[in-house]
Amino acid sequence: MNVLYELIQSLKKDELRFFNLLVKRVQLSTKRKDLQLLEYYKKNSSNYDDDRIAHKLYKHKKNSFFRLKNRLQIDLLNSLTFQNINKEMELVIVRLITVSRKMKAREKIDLAICFLIKAEKKAIKIESFEFLNIIYSDFIKLSYESPLLEVEKYIEKSKNNFKKMNQIQEIDNVLAAVNHRLRKAQNYSKANTKIIEILEKTIKDFTQNKEIINSEKLKIKIFQSTSKLLLQKRKYQDLEEFLKHSFKDFKSNSIFNKKNHDLKLQLLTYLVNCLFKNKKHQESLTVAMELYKEMEKYNGFLRNKYLFYYYNGLVINYSRIDQSKAIEILLKAKSEPSIIQSDYHYFFICSNLALQYYDQSQYKLAIKTLSRIIQHKNFLNFDESFQIKIISAELIIRYEIGDFDIIEIRFKVIKRRFSSLLQKNNFQREKLLFKIINKLIFTQRIDLNKSLLDDINSLLCIYSDKEADENDIINYNRWLREKILKK
Repeated sequence: MNVLYELIQSLKKDELRFFNLLVKRVQLSTKRKDLQLLEYYKKNSSNYDDDRIAHKLYKHKKNSFFRLKNRLQIDLLNSLTFQNINKEMELVIVRLITVSRKMKAREKIDLAICFLIKAEKKAIKIESFEFLNIIYSDFIKLSYESPLLEVEKYIEKSKNNFKKMNQIQEIDNVLAAVNHRLRKAQNYSKANTKIIEILEKTIKDFTQNKEIINSEKLKIKIFQSTSKLLLQKRKYQDLEEFLKHSFKDFKSNSIFNKKNHDLKLQLLTYLVNCLFKNKKHQESLTVAMELYKEMEKYNGFLRNKYLFYYYNGLVINYSRIDQSKAIEILLKAKSEPSIIQSDYHYFFICSNLALQYYDQSQYKLAIKTLSRIIQHKNFLNFDESFQIKIISAELIIRYEIGDFDIIEIRFKVIKRRFSSLLQKNNFQREKLLFKIINKLIFTQRIDLNKSLLDDINSLLCIYSDKEADENDIINYNRWLREKILKK
């Protein structure tokens, strides 16, 4: 593994720009070899050739090239640290501890204590017990140099901190056991063991400490890991039961507060989506309204973060029970400033709106809505997999309208822009869909075109209709089945 190459590839544009400004602060008469090497790795992607660039920079002096690589790596790491030193609290604490130790070495004991006190406050704020362990150890060492330092106080703090570290370790051990048993139960067990029973039994088996059993940290960690696991496994019935149990437990034990209000909103969002998956639409809408009320709490400081999820909860349910209402909500969501500011959320809302129009055969409105996404200045910055899904939906709608000339123009763009993507296994359905639409344009009777029918059947075999619902903007399977039935 070429660490320097991987490091350079991971850097963002602003990080590279900062590094260039940093190293160019000193003017040199000769062209900098470190910047030449950096530029070479950036431009040549995975096709780089170290021997070639080494020869260009140093001829036959290979050792000089290796020294350059090491120096560039160190400079990049220093640059990253310097950029983030005030953004990441852990780095701020490391800096304060380092400066404190330097002051101690220079026999500036009062300054060393001052910086350690600052480090302790910040470590307490982010509950970094590992850093506190180092800080209290340094305080105790400084007590040899300063008789005024209350060493007993820091010894006691060190003992309490060590106790908390042990508790966290025990919590992590219980959590690991919970995850293991849940995965085992979901993957192998034929018995319909309830998730709650597995959780309670595992906690009982792995700790007798009542403080740990009732620990807020343990409950929150179990919620986060278990809900994620059940989502991955698509065990929506189990997830619904677990979410309702967790909500009731957190409420009765007064776990919810302003500090972890994000957790409450996350839980309610999960429950809205889970109830929808379990076809409990009215109950899901009721929870969505509760989510909105909670978003307004504490002066609505998390309102904008969850507004999209609230609207999404309304739309997915109304799209099943009242499509006109779903369109009304989507139009309202589309004009929300916090949603407009997020390209991802804005595109998601627009694609859903286009789908609702499509389902109601309002094809011109559907195309107009999709065009907002395709013509957006940031559309091409999005993942190609998202772009191809949007373009697939657009082609289906344009076929329904009869915009065959535009479809042919689109195919030229697709061939130029997405040829490599369409060779990947994950996009065989899109490749087949484009091939099918191209044939449909020139086909009067589908039932007489064996080649076309073979392609359609090949596409229908890749995903079930249910899987297609989750992956497509407009379900390719359902659309093609309609074409076969009509003709």
